[in-house]
This record gives sequence, C-alpha cells and structure tokens, in this order.
Amino acid sequence: MNLLAPPFDTVNGRAWAADLAAMVAAAPDDAVIYRARNTLVRLPGPDGAEVVVKAFGKGKVWRPGSGPIKARKSFQAAIKLVAAGVGTPAPVAAVTSQGRGFYACAWAPGCASVWDLHDGKLTDADTEDLARFVARMHEADVLHRDNTPGNILLRPRADGRFDHLVVDCNRVAFGPVGILAGLKNLVMLECQGRLVGPYLAARQADSALHRKWYAACAAEHRWRWAIKRGTRPLRRKLGM
Repeated sequence: MNLLAPPFDTVNGRAWAADLAAMVAAAPDDAVIYRARNTLVRLPGPDGAEVVVKAFGKGKVWRPGSGPIKARKSFQAAIKLVAAGVGTPAPVAAVTSQGRGFYACAWAPGCASVWDLHDGKLTDADTEDLARFVARMHEADVLHRDNTPGNILLRPRADGRFDHLVVDCNRVAFGPVGILAGLKNLVMLECQGRLVGPYLAARQADSALHRKWYAACAAEHRWRWAIKRGTRPLRRKLGM
C-alpha cells in the first residue's frame, strides 16, 4: 500500500506514486544524487515541485522485504518529526513497487552538511547551534540511530545561521533519551569533541563523569569503525 502525505493524497498524487518506480529507473544521470545499494534521485513531485526519492535496494538475502519496510518507516518517522518540531524535509510519499521501497520528500536546495564542520568551513557558533539542535531533538524523545555527519543537513537562513534537517529517517527511533545515551549518539557526528560542551550545557548536565563517558564512547566508536573499514572488502564480497 502506498502512503501519501495529506496534500498529495489526490488523484494526481496517487497516479504519480504509481509511476514513481518507472520515473526513478528513467531518471537522467544529472538527476542522480547517489547510486549504490540505495539510490537517491531528484525528480518533479506530484505538484511539480522538486522532490528527492530514496530508492531502497531489495534487501539482503536474509531480509528480502526490507526496502518497502524502510520506505514506510522513513515516511512515518518524518511525519512524527514534523509533529515534534524537529526539522526534516517535508515527507511526500512512501511507495512499494516491484519488491522495492521508495521514499519521497521535499528537495532542500543549497544545504551543507555536518562534514563541513570537519573541514573547518563552519564557525564555533554553528557548532554550538548543531549541539543545541541535537540536545533539543533528544529532549523531544527523538534518537537518530545513524546520527552520522551526512544525516543532518544545514540549510542556510537569511541571518547567516542554519536550520537543521534530519534525513535518512528510517533509522529514527522515538522514546526517552537519557544523557548517557544522548552522548553516545552525539559521538557518531565525529566532531572531535567540539559538540560535547554545548550539548551538555543545553541539557544542563555538564560534569566530569559525563565528559569521561563521552571520551570512552568516542574511543569505542573509533575502534569499531577501524574494524568496519578493515573488513569492508570482505563484507562486500559476502553481500553484507
């Protein structure tokens, strides 16, 4: 069953959803943002405005139906994020076709990403804004389980600062997020400790114990990713 956000749940919107898989397959190269196991494509949406469509792969051998499930989770999580006041590109549709799942949301042009913090392109004020955004997200009972630098977009505002948009929403979970769980989640943004002070200040929980916990989580994160990078060629051969 296809899901459409209320503004697009119309005859035209349902026809657009029915054609979405074919539109993704026929998209020209300059419309493809990313192509690997999953594909990101920019297309005209049901109302003519541009959308981004994430086409999930058919899933691993032991999870053959995961694509449609991820598309539905993305759509449902984005609806909840909007309701919670957490920024995310406006959800448009979740579509199942030919065993694959497709999630469409509004295109957000001109965005940077958290990777720009790593390259020194953003200011200390921008770093503090990001830390406060993650703190507010956690206090709103929202946890992005894949809180990587590519999964928070930074949309420029007229005042020179940024709005923050959460993407890859199928990995978002909802429920209470304690300080320790929040710090472990913060580590995934890999900002060399620049976020921990503003984050703890925003949650009014700064202490030596919290900073030691963050350092331990950061060390574990580096160790785990070193193993992942080292085993990536083998895992790819095995389809993992």
